[in-house]
Amino acid sequence: MDNNQAVLMSDWRIDEIAGLCAGSVLNAPRSEIRGFSIDTRTISDGDAFVAIKGDRFDGHDYIPQALAKRIPAILASRFPPGAVASRQTACILVEDPLRALQDLARFQRSRHKGLFLGVTGSNGKTTTKEMLRHIFSEKSDTWATSGNLNNHIGLPLNLVRIPLKTKVAIVEMGMNHPGEIRFLAEISKPQTAVITNVGPAHIGILGSLENIALAKSEILSGLPPDAFGVVDGDSEFLPLFKKTCPARLVTFGFGANCEMRGCDLLMLADGVRFNAIWGSEKAKVDLPLLGKHNAMNALAALAVFVSQGHPLAAGAERLASFPPVGARMESHLVDGVRVILDCYNANPASMLQAVDFLRICPGKRVAVLGEMRELGEDSPRFHAQVGSAVAKAGIDVLVAVGEQARLIADGAKSQGMHAEVVHFFPTSGEAIGLIETLLKEKTTILLKASRGMHFESITRVVWPSLPCDLH
Repeated sequence: MDNNQAVLMSDWRIDEIAGLCAGSVLNAPRSEIRGFSIDTRTISDGDAFVAIKGDRFDGHDYIPQALAKRIPAILASRFPPGAVASRQTACILVEDPLRALQDLARFQRSRHKGLFLGVTGSNGKTTTKEMLRHIFSEKSDTWATSGNLNNHIGLPLNLVRIPLKTKVAIVEMGMNHPGEIRFLAEISKPQTAVITNVGPAHIGILGSLENIALAKSEILSGLPPDAFGVVDGDSEFLPLFKKTCPARLVTFGFGANCEMRGCDLLMLADGVRFNAIWGSEKAKVDLPLLGKHNAMNALAALAVFVSQGHPLAAGAERLASFPPVGARMESHLVDGVRVILDCYNANPASMLQAVDFLRICPGKRVAVLGEMRELGEDSPRFHAQVGSAVAKAGIDVLVAVGEQARLIADGAKSQGMHAEVVHFFPTSGEAIGLIETLLKEKTTILLKASRGMHFESITRVVWPSLPCDLH
């Protein structure tokens, strides 16, 4: 049974919460708390409101709305006049509400007896996390962090919601600066940690692939000796991972020396098929996801699964029923047109993977590619590289969207793609008219861009019946 929907946990006492985060209860209510929220719009009955201050908002401004919902408690560093007089809502004064939430997450983690799995990587971490949830959920009570709540705010908010009866918890960790993964791992204390891959996501901030690898490897450095680190065995950074990891390191990939080894890969328009080998075990994997990169994600998940003593065949069988994660190489057939939505995010590696998949699709192939963000001074080179790959893959039509994507169009033309099939538009809205003219039967159209390009706006106009879940 998958308990990710059952977000409630053992009740928290108000005095217990105050003690854990060095807070003071300013009034008398003694209600029990079942969860925590930082958003008054979606807060549930029994939740306490934590008034954190973000980059674009300050939770303290929403304390009146929280009080109006008669919730059991509010954690804040200041309260508006009259709030303490509330007879329904306990006012807990803390020095820093975010640090209080993080301290509560540490406590919640400390009283858990289940297996905690940590997942990070430049690409594929959400898909791998969901694969792990899917294959473990048949064996035991399983929980995973929701959506993209994987930073210093979202991860603690997820952790305080984990039911104590959970047997397996999968925690996704994101980062764009050194030290972030180490901090998140210190809170969540995974017993097995996965690095899906190292790519140039956030290279504009971190400066180099090696710096990205070092930052990702922080998830390995705090593992206990009896734990497992699971990494790409074909990665150029494998020596770094071996040096960093104090636990047993398990490798996955299609290389001959990988412990969880994939072979006989067949990429199809509706999925990928391959064989997975673990020691003397061999299993056929029929994965209903698109592209070789998802085969790599599956090998990572299987490596975790078998390292915990489960049979390879059972994991492979479960992956056959794995549902796609929203807006990540998500395939839909609409009036004879195959629509591939991959507009959750983009970086050079994932762009090239998506183009490589489009290459094998039957019929006419259209790539609608938006600009990639956070690439720093290397941005022109990476955008041109994507355009070059589009031309070399023989894609029939390219639609480049966003100012930096102009370089994708230029890169394609520099490699011989005819100018009449290469189009550029500054914004998503301006591209819609042309896209609508390309929707011919037996066409495959790929939409891929960084989230900030808002490609979901294209989907809502051109294919209003399609979901475009960007969580």
